Amino acid sequence: MINTVDIKKAVIALLRNKYPEAKCYGADVKEGLRKPAFNIQLIPSDISGSNYSTFSSVYLCTITYFQKKVSEVDMLSVASEVHRLFGRKLQVKDRHLNVSSFRYDLTGENGDLLQMSVEFEFLDAWERAKEPEVARRISVESEAEV
Repeated sequence: MINTVDIKKAVIALLRNKYPEAKCYGADVKEGLRKPAFNIQLIPSDISGSNYSTFSSVYLCTITYFQKKVSEVDMLSVASEVHRLFGRKLQVKDRHLNVSSFRYDLTGENGDLLQMSVEFEFLDAWERAKEPEVARRISVESEAEV
């Protein structure tokens, strides 16, 4: 079974491999980023049961790119590279999650931040609880009526 931490680790590994000079931060870091940097947030947008044994999951990963020096050409280049980097599948452990969409926008007060969104979809199996033990012997006592 794949969990949120597994997916986030795979995203971070992918970005660190391509951009070793960039630091990766989570949602808890808002200030004091050492640039260049990526701020990565991952949230499940839909988790629903498909049937008795499987469920489908959709996760949205938002990646904000912080540059050392603001450059629109650099932002567009990074957006294109990250899009190619994710491709159609993201490997998480021994699984390959579908990349169902990729989009980006230039945000911030002056349009000086690149924010990319990647959506992952996959099916997974429910973890089954341990089967309870079957009673081997049952004894019934009754009181006689007077």
